[in-house]
Amino acid sequence: MMLACSSRKLYLTNNRLSGTFTRGKADSIRNYLTQISNEKIQDTVFIKYEFNGETCWSILDGESDKYIAGVIQSANDYTQRYKNAHPNVTVLRIKESGKNFNKLVLRNPKMIVDSGYLRQNVFLNTATCGTSMKLYPNGNYEFMLSDAHFKILDSK
Repeated sequence: MMLACSSRKLYLTNNRLSGTFTRGKADSIRNYLTQISNEKIQDTVFIKYEFNGETCWSILDGESDKYIAGVIQSANDYTQRYKNAHPNVTVLRIKESGKNFNKLVLRNPKMIVDSGYLRQNVFLNTATCGTSMKLYPNGNYEFMLSDAHFKILDSK
């Protein structure tokens, strides 16, 4: 199932930022992810981060519960297929704390809630349709802003 974001805000395509975290900050991020996910965090980490108050997929809120459940299942299947094909990476879907989310985020049982650490230290700038990040073993990172479909997983 392929759906398009319905936001009326500016939607950025191919908007990437990259850099390097200090060793201490990269380790701190990995430690925090271990705490909130209860998973063993691999050397390479992918995060899809959803911001409170974002309206990217809100048009779907009028759809039936069955339809919403199907879209959530499709998104989770996409993530699981990637994890199965790449067992040496960690893939997480995380949302900012708050209650102003569309049904796709609110009802997704795979969504982890950030207590504020990632929002305050990593995902500093809100982007329409969320932001994804790839954190490499050496602390290098790549952000994909406005990544509605978690396409950073497909990037090289």
